Amino acid sequence: MHGHRKPTSFLLFAILFVLLASLAGTTQAQEDKAKEEEAAKLGVEAVVYGFPLVIVDVTKRVQTNVEEPNNSGRAPVNQFSNFLKYPTAAYKDVVRMNVDTLYSFAWLDLSKEPIILSVPDTDGRYYLMPVLDAYTNVFVSPGKRTTGTKAGHFAIVGPDWKGELPDGVKELKSPTNTAMIAGRTQANGPEDYEGELATKPRGRLQCDHANLLAERVGARRQVAAAPRESDAG
Repeated sequence: MHGHRKPTSFLLFAILFVLLASLAGTTQAQEDKAKEEEAAKLGVEAVVYGFPLVIVDVTKRVQTNVEEPNNSGRAPVNQFSNFLKYPTAAYKDVVRMNVDTLYSFAWLDLSKEPIILSVPDTDGRYYLMPVLDAYTNVFVSPGKRTTGTKAGHFAIVGPDWKGELPDGVKELKSPTNTAMIAGRTQANGPEDYEGELATKPRGRLQCDHANLLAERVGARRQVAAAPRESDAG
């Protein structure tokens, strides 16, 4: 009887070895699959995080590739382009445009200094000046709903800027050094935007905040009152 136990023990050992090897192989396959799934998940997250930056940069390049502002949404950096009429379905620079407001677009470079946004008294007319960061998040939106319709001055500053602003100028800190203003002004049909609205300024951008600081708000440059066709940066 003792002579038969050794082969039996050997057989049991062999079976146990095969089972352990099989389990090890299964565990390795599971680990490899988990790594692949994690890599795929990280890849998707990277695209979700980074793709808006690419789209924003491409849009910025398209809309700022002009020598001077026009009336179709394109202007050099730190200058406004004001629409003079409702956009049509043919407009493709930005998707899903409103068809009951006049747009004022501006791309901002905040890497060197703040940009002063001055808006006039709109006499109750609805408007808004939403400012988007490089991820297309609206981080602030001056306008009738949030700040009223009186004249106002806002310093849009980059994430690392530190300094002094004049009294009466509100700081608006952007999370990124690239920002976009997508302003909209109420227009009650062609008779409105071809009549009264055509002669009213919508806003002004001023790059030299130090000059504004020296002159103070409301001094000789009258920063709130600027022609709508050439909102110079």
